[in-house]
Amino acid sequence: MFTNEKINDIIYIEYGGIKNMKNKKGFTLIELLAVIVILALLVAVAIPAVTKYLNTSRKGVFADNAAAAISAVRNQTIIEGFKPNTAGTNTKTYKVADVNELLEKKLQKSPWGADYDGKVVVTASDSTEAGKTVTSYEYSIFLTDGTHCIGTSDSPKLEKDVNDDAVVTTNCAAS
Repeated sequence: MFTNEKINDIIYIEYGGIKNMKNKKGFTLIELLAVIVILALLVAVAIPAVTKYLNTSRKGVFADNAAAAISAVRNQTIIEGFKPNTAGTNTKTYKVADVNELLEKKLQKSPWGADYDGKVVVTASDSTEAGKTVTSYEYSIFLTDGTHCIGTSDSPKLEKDVNDDAVVTTNCAAS
């Protein structure tokens, strides 16, 4: 019936021999813990990188919107000519609502989800060159969503200085 070889095989299998290991399925606790640790390290590296990328992207969109507002006002100035405000000064201020009338894509919400506020200021100055009066224009902007801004209410940022680095989180109170 049973030979020595068969009895040895049965004992070997019963006490966890190699033949029993071939039928084993699943992962050990150590293997699962190693995978969890590796995933945790990847997440710890990825989340700050993604957050930084998103913040940089939002700043870029904010600066692009400010540049678009200035461009719309410049186009309006070219089309209509410079019409100073009623006080007769050489400065004209466009509020965000005025700028939105000039833009195809309205400035409604900032990349952070808050409403825009602010102004674009056009300043004209006359100079005489070779006996001719030359008018030059300077465009500056104060754009804010209450938390992030370009320029300040008292000192709008000049057009040439509008870029990603111009977006800050200080002195952003709208006037």
